[in-house]
Amino acid sequence: MNKKIFLYGAILISISIFLSGCQEEATVTDPESDITLISNVAELAYSNIDIEYNKTGAEIAGVTVEWRLRTIVDKIISAEIIIGFYDENDIELYTETKQLLNAPPRYTEQLITPANTVLYDGPGVSQYDHIIIYVNEIPNP
Repeated sequence: MNKKIFLYGAILISISIFLSGCQEEATVTDPESDITLISNVAELAYSNIDIEYNKTGAEIAGVTVEWRLRTIVDKIISAEIIIGFYDENDIELYTETKQLLNAPPRYTEQLITPANTVLYDGPGVSQYDHIIIYVNEIPNP
């Protein structure tokens, strides 16, 4: 009887330890800028969307998004950043991938540079509705 209780206790503790290390992916939408961030390692410290219109002003000619990330983990991380532009039906129009390498714990990007700016002015840009940014941890180089 004691062996069964001990075994059940050991299994319960093992499962608890295993599950406590899991981090759920958080989704945060900035209601003022139509940007959704999906990540379990970073949050948006700043974001901005600039929409350029054609000469008549009736159609979107280009969309530029810029952002600064803040890492929310207590370790040095590298991350893949996927920026997706979508239409109102959540159909992907364009994506671009960037990287954040060897960011210190609780790091906040300080500047807007080409590394955290994407311009989409290609086919289908006139259908643009919103942006989703995915930040996924990758192995440090």
